[in-house]
Amino acid sequence: MKVEAQIFKALSDETRLRIMILLTHGELCVCDIEKILDTTQSKVSRHLSYLKNSGLVKDRRKGVWIYYSIKDENNILQQSVINCLKNCFNQNEIAKQDYQKLQKWLKEKRNKCD
Repeated sequence: MKVEAQIFKALSDETRLRIMILLTHGELCVCDIEKILDTTQSKVSRHLSYLKNSGLVKDRRKGVWIYYSIKDENNILQQSVINCLKNCFNQNEIAKQDYQKLQKWLKEKRNKCD
C-alpha cells in the first residue's frame, strides 16, 4: 500500500499534476516545463525530483540538459493513473491552456533551431 500512497501524494499537488499532464504529451526538459507553467527552474526541478522519487517519471541526460518522461511501469495503478491523465483531463481548462502553450513553445523552439 506504500507505493499506492506515494503515487497519490505525488499527484496531490497542482503543479505536479500539471507537470504529469504535460508529460503525457512526451518527453520535456526543465526549461520547457518552466516556460509552460511560468514558474522558476528551482520549483520545477523540485517537483520533478518528487515525481521521480515517487516512481512516476524518469530522466535522461543529454549533454547539460536533463529530459523527463513518464516512467513505463507494470504497476496497474500507475498505468490507470497515466491513462486517466491522458484521457480525463482533456476537458480541464488549465490543462487545455497548458497544452496550447506547449504546442506554441515547441513550435518556437523548432523555428529557432532551423
